[in-house]
Amino acid sequence: MALRNFLHQITYRTNSLPHLQNLLRNYSSNMTGKLNIIEYENLKDKVLDGEITLIDVREPAELKDEGKIPKSINIPLGQIVDAFKMAESDFSYKYGVPKPDAEFDTFVLSCRSGKRATDAFQKLSSLGYSNMSVYSGSFQDWVKQGGPVEK
Repeated sequence: MALRNFLHQITYRTNSLPHLQNLLRNYSSNMTGKLNIIEYENLKDKVLDGEITLIDVREPAELKDEGKIPKSINIPLGQIVDAFKMAESDFSYKYGVPKPDAEFDTFVLSCRSGKRATDAFQKLSSLGYSNMSVYSGSFQDWVKQGGPVEK
């Protein structure tokens, strides 16, 4: 939708190079997109029923000590960019799930409280991923809401 609007502006409104440069600057600054937030109520059943992929960006030691949200996949924040640059087959082999498609597959990022998940969102946005959300309260909220935990 944003691309269509951008192309419309170029096609019908661009009469000068400075105007075109301004449009390009505005469009590229919005490429990382708006932070999409998902809450516990909208996430719990989707995750537990396997309808959506939840990627936990905490360190493996944190998952071992605190537990994890069932069916979540662990890709630590420090490895997230390299993981999403992997070939589909390598990603699937390493993480046991298909690599999300940058444009079409929806997935959710989580961590302990939400900060690292937000960082991961920004990093993946810069790689062209657009259909992802951040679980705002992340693992702390999951536990507070009484969600099941795997140890």
